Amino acid sequence: MTSPLLEASRQSRTVRLLLSPAPEEKHLLPEDKWQEATLDEVGDALDAWQDDYDSHRHNEAILYVGGHGVATTDGAQWVFLSRAGSVGEVYRYSVNLVSIQDRMQQCRAQHNIYIFDCCALSETPPVGGGGGLTIRGFEPRQQAKRETVVVIRAARDGKVTHALGASEGTALSWALLGPPNAPTPEPLLRTAGEVLRDGLFAITPYRLNEELLPGMRKNRKMRTVAGNEPLVQATVSDLGIARPQPPPKFRGPAVSLGSDHTDCQEVWRGLATSLPRQRER
Repeated sequence: MTSPLLEASRQSRTVRLLLSPAPEEKHLLPEDKWQEATLDEVGDALDAWQDDYDSHRHNEAILYVGGHGVATTDGAQWVFLSRAGSVGEVYRYSVNLVSIQDRMQQCRAQHNIYIFDCCALSETPPVGGGGGLTIRGFEPRQQAKRETVVVIRAARDGKVTHALGASEGTALSWALLGPPNAPTPEPLLRTAGEVLRDGLFAITPYRLNEELLPGMRKNRKMRTVAGNEPLVQATVSDLGIARPQPPPKFRGPAVSLGSDHTDCQEVWRGLATSLPRQRER
């Protein structure tokens, strides 16, 4: 993912992939490209993730958490690791999402994106429940408040989300990234955008929030499923999360180009009438 929020768009160069595949799925994964999502491995990865993004204010911290475990209580608090159901200390085998977001307020990375691809049941943890993996605290700093925080949740509190199977992932990932191996994919991280004030097209939280549920329901397995209520929240609703590269193509008038498909960067302003109507600014 690249971002237009920085002085120069930067790619995410540090990626850690931690998974909990079933035994019959492990052969599908590339060797030496992932780690088992155990308690120790996840804790070490969070520490390294924190150090990476605290190295420079122009870093963009992206955290994706997904799985069958559910997040509970206000604002998606805990998501459980795969072993949580087989141990006595359930909440110890979890990731505390709210604590991570709170502590990241003192991180040098001025742009934070969180994607929580899990159910969000409204529950109260039992007496003694709590804790969970988080990041270390930062030293208090005199610095500007984080410029942008975006939270993409697969389900609102009290709602559920769905896995589509090993070949398609989850309903949220399917909508954001597009169908795997499709000849003409239309992932929302390429198309759910607007023409911003600078005249260029970018993916925005506002448009993503509008199109996420319809995008998830485009999957044939989701058409008859009720209960999904995804949510996108941001400190600024019309900021650009990413500028797709290469730019997407939309059906629209392009007589001068002799085609019914228009490259966005060639005729941005003329294409604006073909895009979904923008809000009043």
